[in-house]
Amino acid sequence: MMKRKNPMKYVVLIGAVSAGLLSACSHGQTAEAAKTDRSSAEVPQTAESFTVSASKNPVSAGETEIAEMESTEMESAETENTLDDSRIIAGQSFDVTWKNWGEVRFISYAPPADHVHDDVIFYLSKNNEIVYEFPKAWPEGSSPWTFESVDMVSFRDIDGDGYEDVITIISYITGTGLEAVVPFPTTRIFLGDGTKFVLDAELSEAVDKAQANESISTIMEFINNRTSPDAGYSESAGGEDQMYEITGIREEEAKAFLKKFAAHVKAGEKEEASRMIAFPKKVVLPDKQVTVQSPEEFLAYYDEIFTEVYKERIGQLMAEDDVWWSYRGVAVGNGEVWLNERDGTLWIEALNNGEDRAVQYPENTGIQAE
Repeated sequence: MMKRKNPMKYVVLIGAVSAGLLSACSHGQTAEAAKTDRSSAEVPQTAESFTVSASKNPVSAGETEIAEMESTEMESAETENTLDDSRIIAGQSFDVTWKNWGEVRFISYAPPADHVHDDVIFYLSKNNEIVYEFPKAWPEGSSPWTFESVDMVSFRDIDGDGYEDVITIISYITGTGLEAVVPFPTTRIFLGDGTKFVLDAELSEAVDKAQANESISTIMEFINNRTSPDAGYSESAGGEDQMYEITGIREEEAKAFLKKFAAHVKAGEKEEASRMIAFPKKVVLPDKQVTVQSPEEFLAYYDEIFTEVYKERIGQLMAEDDVWWSYRGVAVGNGEVWLNERDGTLWIEALNNGEDRAVQYPENTGIQAE
């Protein structure tokens, strides 16, 4: 028996529109659970607000047949681009405000119950229209396992480029063998650049292989290379610290460099602090974005980046004397400051002061390992 679709419809737009820490996590939300979890306080939305419909202008008698044919064709196409409200996983769908994207809704969309090889899909919607579909892990209809639930979703800047990334934990069942119906978790990590998201399959698989997908916290610990479920120390068997193995930067050198940078910032030594930043860079401000080529040029925007609150935050982070790292570089806090190595020299590569003030790579490439 075919499920009845809710009158609410989302129009799928081909392609993405141009697009602080937000984390939203909950457990075990399936499509069925979503039906009862949806808030009764939600304002009902009519089909009209979700649908691109044919013109409502009256037609002549001679045009009626053509109009009916066109209407039928549009209705057919429209049906194909309709989200079944019963498949929206309410407990793992969130209203968010992201840089470049603005106010959007992240939607977790379960596959049909009778399609064992279809997978969950993630969307962004804006003004009741789907504006972005996240990359799929497998081609449609070819999932190797049966979808069970979306367990956790978290939004945070993993790579320090100033744009939101998405971490999800999704449970599946194999459907065969002695543990056919025992759910197991998998990780799916999407890296965003403000206009699109890329599925980082290699990193996602590495998290799963290390069995670090128990929670968002264990995933972040694995990504940051502080500790993982299999290694609770910062030195390898050869005596080298993990940071050096991953980034080529020794922890003591990174901390010393960051403290020197923070000291220049605290003392108001703008020229000295600016010379520790690698250029060219894109400077993001509330009212504009500009590309600067040198420390001297950056001085014109220095005070707009280094606000009093941001300078105080940097001082607090240095007092904590704690850094974390990934294959993309070394960072403090929630990615407020990132550094990396170029040709044997350490440089500040990214600065993130909230949602609308940042110093980034000029082409939105983020912190790259290469």
